[in-house]
Amino acid sequence: MDNPTQPTTPGTGLGLTPYINGIMAVSSVSQMLAAEKAQAEVANSKPYITNLASHIRDQWATMKTAKMQTVEPRLLQCLRQRRGEYDPEKLAQIKSQGGSDIYLMLSSNKARAASSWVRDVMSGTGSDKPWHLQPTPVVEMPPDVVQRAYQTMQMELEQAAAAGIQPTPDQLEEFVEARKGMVLNQLREEAVEKSERMEVKMEDQLAEGSFHTEFNKFIDDLATFPYAMMAGPVIKKQKTFKWVPSATGEFVLQTADELLPTWERVDPFMAYW
Repeated sequence: MDNPTQPTTPGTGLGLTPYINGIMAVSSVSQMLAAEKAQAEVANSKPYITNLASHIRDQWATMKTAKMQTVEPRLLQCLRQRRGEYDPEKLAQIKSQGGSDIYLMLSSNKARAASSWVRDVMSGTGSDKPWHLQPTPVVEMPPDVVQRAYQTMQMELEQAAAAGIQPTPDQLEEFVEARKGMVLNQLREEAVEKSERMEVKMEDQLAEGSFHTEFNKFIDDLATFPYAMMAGPVIKKQKTFKWVPSATGEFVLQTADELLPTWERVDPFMAYW
């Protein structure tokens, strides 16, 4: 009988070889990892993969050098001004001349004032928030609504004809326009209600996703550095509370994992231009 542990040849997939004398050979984990490594080496040796990797490495080296030579020194200077610290070279000159190292904190005061102004304008919740949802002035009628409206008008016209009422073309046109206006008004009211519900949902998502906390950090960065950044929405798994029915039929508050949109302030020192 052939050995059932005969090694799998690379590329067969799933760690299985064809049947040998009615017995299926199975690969070990180390053999499967070796086969995958061999396949990856073959794939990475292709010219377009090699050229792409080389291009990414060149771009990364360029961005890293530019950040260290131009961006990072300016960020450090801005941070020291906000904290009220002299540059090491400037501080050494002051001490060598016997001067005072007291910092007047002018930049810090201006940055705090700018942060407060921007925060007053851009932040807020409820009726104070700086954004609002509003439906489009001309509401598009869905095909099913149009079909139901025509069916209703047709039934009303048939009932009028059965009662011996024969409207003139002008009366018929006025009737259709009146019914169309009624449907559009109803759709506008529904659109306003949906916009209000969506606005509440979006505000709840911002609150649960730490948007306001991170946005305050973003404003401080904006008043301190030449640029500021926020990332979002970033989908993260978070613990939330949910009412779950128990075996007795009562609802119990339990924790559960839920995917929620979140926002986060990006450290200016971690960005590469």
